[in-house]
Amino acid sequence: MTLTVMGRRVEVKHVSQEEMKQLDKTQDLMGHFNPQDMTIHILSTLDKEISKRTLMHELFHAVLAISGLTAMLSDKQEEAVCNVIENLDGYFSL
Repeated sequence: MTLTVMGRRVEVKHVSQEEMKQLDKTQDLMGHFNPQDMTIHILSTLDKEISKRTLMHELFHAVLAISGLTAMLSDKQEEAVCNVIENLDGYFSL
């Protein structure tokens, strides 16, 4: 699936646990955004609701990267902002 985020194309891929571990060996991830190739990876074994929340979280990482705000935030701050967006249940619909 390909989405348009702030005028940029972002590809969304559902991947296995093994593929996800290749993206980041230091932690167990449910999702990952790669700003170099504008790709969001979502763990394929997640149920629908968790997958949707994970997608929202990763989409907001994309928004922050595209807007340039990532450069102004620490990793911890960026993660906190994305966690807030992820939990705005019902505010966004996909």
